[in-house]
Amino acid sequence: MSDNEEFNCLQSENIVISPDKLIPFQSHPFSIDTESSDFKDLLESIQEYGILSPVYVRKRDDGDYEILSGHRRTEAAKMLGIDVPVSVYDVDDFMASIIMTHTNTTTREKILPSEKAKAYKLCMDFAKHQGKAGDDTAAMIGGEEDSKRQVYRYIRLSYLNDDLLDKVDDYKIRTSTGVELSYLDDEAQEEVLRYMEENEVVPLLEQAKDLRQCFEENGNSLSYMDIDQIFNPMDEDDKQKKKTKKGLSIKRDELNEYFSEDTDIDEIKRIVLMLLDKYRSTNN
Repeated sequence: MSDNEEFNCLQSENIVISPDKLIPFQSHPFSIDTESSDFKDLLESIQEYGILSPVYVRKRDDGDYEILSGHRRTEAAKMLGIDVPVSVYDVDDFMASIIMTHTNTTTREKILPSEKAKAYKLCMDFAKHQGKAGDDTAAMIGGEEDSKRQVYRYIRLSYLNDDLLDKVDDYKIRTSTGVELSYLDDEAQEEVLRYMEENEVVPLLEQAKDLRQCFEENGNSLSYMDIDQIFNPMDEDDKQKKKTKKGLSIKRDELNEYFSEDTDIDEIKRIVLMLLDKYRSTNN
């Protein structure tokens, strides 16, 4: 029996309660945009016809109820000041997370990649806690929406930092590219993000793969220079030119033994060049 079939066989208690007794599902990843046209349509419908479908909940130890499905309807009820019809189910964390995920991914018009990523990971974490097999769980989580492979790919996105994940949500970074970047640790991701912002670039899939490979080959380390070489690869001629065009820099504290701190930099340069002229004439 599948989890959906199991849920359909569950007995529930139907009651009507105040929305103030309804608590969002733990780590609920789905956003509620009260300014969206979709939510405003829902608000108008409830105002005219009431809440036609009950909100799925489970009872908490403190007497309140945790929402499994119907967070938007509950928010609309709070705004309108009306009570909410609910169906109370006795389910464990894993089944609750499955219900929460499936009802949101199958009924909402727009689901962000980050929302799917966090919801799928939540389900998988509860499944692991119960000792369920990973592949079987991935198939349950995806249902008819996503294959096992897609479920795992979405879960990988949950390992991106918030700024990179926002770029995936905004379609500035492709999902496949985000998956590759998710294998970098927090420090490497921050360095990639800094490079992107300073150079106004976005990694392509192949570049993201190269970044991951470089990170792993360097012992889980990725420098700004590593990133630059991937975005701006040099041919052999460029490498040779770079070798022959090395600059020279001397730190100010290395010169303090010879010059006072208030000596102008141009004056230091003039004296150094004069001494070099003397050195050349003496050694020629």
